[in-house]
Amino acid sequence: MIDVLLRFIVFFCVFLVYLIFIFSYRVFNGTSTRLILLSKFEEDDNSNLVQNVILSQSFIRILIGFLALGLSIQTAFIFYLYSNIFLNTWLDTLIYFLVSMIFPLFGYSLVYVLNDKAVEKLIGIPKFILIMNISILKLSFIRKIRNSSDSNGNEENDAAEIDALEAAGLSVDPEEMKMIQGILKMDIVKVREIMKPRVDMIVVESDRDLNNVSNLMIEDGYSKIPVIGDSIDDILGIAYARDVLKSVTQHEGRLKIEEILRPAIFVPESQNLEQLLREFQKHQTRMAIVIDEHGGISGLVTVTDLIEEIVGELIDEFDVKDPDIRRINESITIVDARMTVADLNEEIGTDILAQGFDTIGGLVYKELGKMPEVGDHIEVDNLNITIQSTIGRRIGKLRLYIPQTKRNSP
Repeated sequence: MIDVLLRFIVFFCVFLVYLIFIFSYRVFNGTSTRLILLSKFEEDDNSNLVQNVILSQSFIRILIGFLALGLSIQTAFIFYLYSNIFLNTWLDTLIYFLVSMIFPLFGYSLVYVLNDKAVEKLIGIPKFILIMNISILKLSFIRKIRNSSDSNGNEENDAAEIDALEAAGLSVDPEEMKMIQGILKMDIVKVREIMKPRVDMIVVESDRDLNNVSNLMIEDGYSKIPVIGDSIDDILGIAYARDVLKSVTQHEGRLKIEEILRPAIFVPESQNLEQLLREFQKHQTRMAIVIDEHGGISGLVTVTDLIEEIVGELIDEFDVKDPDIRRINESITIVDARMTVADLNEEIGTDILAQGFDTIGGLVYKELGKMPEVGDHIEVDNLNITIQSTIGRRIGKLRLYIPQTKRNSP
């Protein structure tokens, strides 16, 4: 908001200088006209004075022209950069047009209406001013259209922006292209798409012994763990490993975990990644608790989750991760229930339609209509799916059997 205020202050300063030059020109023009008339009755000795006056007139006109150009461009970029503060696309466009195009033309009219060749010079207004305004007007309009369009429209715009980079002759390798795509989609992807769901959250109770919490962090490699009260919906704060270890070593674990907690930040699951990044920067933290529309705990998200959405999965030397998909033979495949339907279709050539769910586990939940148990079986799109393992109430691994007829189909 301060940045916006500063820009408008600069805008009005330029505006005032612009007006001063206009009125100065009017006074100067009247004086110079009288001098030119008088010079006709004088000797040639005064011709230099007349020439200087004419040159001064031209100089002031040029200054006014450049001020109008600067004012126009500055106004355009203010409305372009901060167009989201206005009501809608059409209002933004109308305001921009009136301020950045009518105003410079009015200024030129005010200057040249005092001149005998006003019409001729108005027609000769520098074309680059008009072109600049129209170009930035298009950018402002496109920006608003992009912000108000759906995710498919956003993806098309992202693709167009990437094509523009390639057309400009910039050499972009596949990894860099993936990062660029991830950055461009930060205002599209929602927190719910990258968060760790509630059922997978690792939490500790507030009455847990600090030595026990310390062992959990050391053994499983957690740097932060949410601490809960009566239930998982009652998040008291976040326990940091360095605080826990310091308490155990210096106070021999005599402190209660509630005494070393740091406040948790809460973000809605509908928030986009660009806003999430700002929250992390504002609060100088790396973990946030995600809440749903009813205020219940939906999951948690970390800076690592956000970065992985941009650059891809990060795996360090301590991570032991099972692959999302593992082929046993031509007929049997083991997959993680969190694998998306789109990825599965691409991997094994199926054409399952995702309606109301994103993952294979969501598909199984929908078809079963009950709490999943190991051994439960469904058949979808001629694909036999059996629950191989569960983690609490969540489906862990699924066993897929692809019949011979399905494998041989085109």
